[in-house]
Amino acid sequence: MSINLDYTLILIKYTASFITLFSVILICLNQYNNLICAFTDNNYISFTILYLPIIFFCQTKYDIIWFMLAYAHGIAHIIDPAFYGVKYNESYSPFGDYLVHAAQCLTMFLFHRNNLPMKIIGLWFFTTIMVGGAMGHLEMTFMNTTLWVFLSGGGIFGTIYHMMLLNKSKYSESNETHQMIINLKLGSNIIFWVAPYLGYIIPRLIFSYSPWTIPQWDLWMNQIGLFRIWFMCYFFTHKIYDHIFF
Repeated sequence: MSINLDYTLILIKYTASFITLFSVILICLNQYNNLICAFTDNNYISFTILYLPIIFFCQTKYDIIWFMLAYAHGIAHIIDPAFYGVKYNESYSPFGDYLVHAAQCLTMFLFHRNNLPMKIIGLWFFTTIMVGGAMGHLEMTFMNTTLWVFLSGGGIFGTIYHMMLLNKSKYSESNETHQMIINLKLGSNIIFWVAPYLGYIIPRLIFSYSPWTIPQWDLWMNQIGLFRIWFMCYFFTHKIYDHIFF
């Protein structure tokens, strides 16, 4: 019982300190993003310029894979945003975004090379997110169903393990101390990445919710850069935090 309590306290402290550093870096990156956007109103060009510096800080092949998926995710949201402000995009298709999230789910094969059950879980979420993306693309009304909510869960799972790729080269699952650090980071990632998506998921499960709830939440998330800056911000926060504490 005390071990679980100690772990919970450590997890809370780690997550809180990580979010604090993340918030500081996010403010800086938001100013950097505003500066870029002042010179060009082309979203593709500004996003590419925004993400270019990451390349110089990639130290392993896993960092490169992380970068490719992060860049693809941002481009997918530029190509086909779900909302323009709070107005629904009538031609929206989730397929491009979900294709990236499906690829994120396959990072499980890189992170858990010798763990068959975890690979099966990754493959399961890959399948559900691909099915959800395809069905949402073919029939837009499907995105109003509860089944859509559950199939979309693979996107959160994929994002969590996509971020965990940044730990692959430094930490070994066969080392007990390393495994404790991995578990700590995984627990923190679950808290960190599930939280923003609750604003999309919970209203779908409440039948009496206002139709403006999700568009307004999406607008807030875009204002704090969830789909544009957060992945980049996580990358630098992770690198700095690891350098200081681990």
